[in-house]
Amino acid sequence: MEKKVSVGILGNKAWVIGISGRPADPPRWPEDRIQVWLEFEKPATFSFGVNLPVRSYTRDEFLTAVRREGEHRLKVMLGERELRKSKDQKLKELDKIAGELIVLIGLE
Repeated sequence: MEKKVSVGILGNKAWVIGISGRPADPPRWPEDRIQVWLEFEKPATFSFGVNLPVRSYTRDEFLTAVRREGEHRLKVMLGERELRKSKDQKLKELDKIAGELIVLIGLE
């Protein structure tokens, strides 16, 4: 059986499923980093990675850093999703107005 280490991310259960080193790749990644992949219990298909500075960690320090970065990344992702929903709603409203104008001028 595959070992899993759980970590709580904003009240959600997640598991560390992979850890790897990544070399610097400027300009986006100017420094080496440790990449940690997380998989969430619900939905089971939801996963993402976080990047940590390269340094020595104790187990607790590492899991705290993973949790902190995971929470930050999840907040960003949720904010982006809300922004996308808002833009989609605005697009529907604008398309409705545009549709009315198409009918109004007989372009249809």
